[in-house]
Amino acid sequence: MKIIGVSIVFIFLLYGCDVFTTRTPENPLNTGGIFTPPTSASLVIENLLNAIKEKNTENYVLCLADTSRNARQSFRYYPSSDVSARFFTLFSQWSLTNERQYILSLFSKLPNDEIPVLSLTKNRFDVITPDSAIFVSDYELTANHSVTSAPTKVKGILRLTLIPDRAGLWSISRWTDGNIESGSELQSTWSELKAQFSN
Repeated sequence: MKIIGVSIVFIFLLYGCDVFTTRTPENPLNTGGIFTPPTSASLVIENLLNAIKEKNTENYVLCLADTSRNARQSFRYYPSSDVSARFFTLFSQWSLTNERQYILSLFSKLPNDEIPVLSLTKNRFDVITPDSAIFVSDYELTANHSVTSAPTKVKGILRLTLIPDRAGLWSISRWTDGNIESGSELQSTWSELKAQFSN
């Protein structure tokens, strides 16, 4: 009799806890995508291009140096001179957290079917040593977002300093943005987008 009573209580507990019912799976946010373990500086550039094309925040941030992931230095960003003059306070304390917030905000303002396009031209590695590399390139980034006050196309020159961590995986430790003149006008740079989408 005791065994029957315990069995009945056990059955009620199982059904009461919904152990056998399936639940709706959660939608992943910015997971997956193409990300190759960055065992060289050039793979970091490839991963950065893929993360932007796929609107993948996590893979984008994985391209940047993070001391909590064994990087020897923290990520630093240096904006183009014109943007630095207007947003000095913002960029004087720019960190990996700001970078994550900016890219998340930008991607969230893009229509679902809109793919941002980053083109790198005249790209080269100025320096490659076992413990650092410097990548320089002209860039053009097109992101057709919904914020009317921010540019949808930016151009400039980027200079990336890349370093390997203690496990030999490379990341961007320093990112410097620069202007390109087009005629007599300065083009909007990536720094402008970062400032506009920083909150």
